[in-house]
Amino acid sequence: MKIFLDIDDTLANTSGYVKEKYNHKVYHPNSSLIKRNFYLIKDYFVLRHVRDNPVFWTELPLLDHSKDLVDYCKNEVGKENLFILTALPFLFYKKETKEFLDAKHAKTQWVKKHFNFIEEQNIHVVYAREKHQFLTGKQDVLIDDSQKNIYNWKNSGGHAILYHHGLSLEDIKIKIKKLT
Repeated sequence: MKIFLDIDDTLANTSGYVKEKYNHKVYHPNSSLIKRNFYLIKDYFVLRHVRDNPVFWTELPLLDHSKDLVDYCKNEVGKENLFILTALPFLFYKKETKEFLDAKHAKTQWVKKHFNFIEEQNIHVVYAREKHQFLTGKQDVLIDDSQKNIYNWKNSGGHAILYHHGLSLEDIKIKIKKLT
């Protein structure tokens, strides 16, 4: 079994940081279509600022449970089977551009800063729509805050845990134990 952890709003308080830094509440990926469309224009301008600030991703604060969650997952599957699987917005980052490569580097640096035991080859920065392609077996688990990512992962044959702010570390441990 491998465990794949998302960064944004699963390990890092990305939405809170955007709200603090840009005075803007980013819609949650699981929000209604009407709410997402309402915020789309402001999101566009905020995400352009994020894209143009290469150190943004390195500055993200950890969520309170992150260290404990990562340590628990490492103990369950071993560090060689623990992966970071995080995404960049498709509309703002075109692969192989300087902006994409800078953001990928910054997210990798964020992981090395907070979880230095995770090997660089176990850190994947992709588009959200590609996450399910990293599934290697039916026992693989994705922990992510996006229902769409969870749906695609499960549809590809894997196990997934939808992270939300009301989910405690104990809840996640119970869900992982049920899968092992």
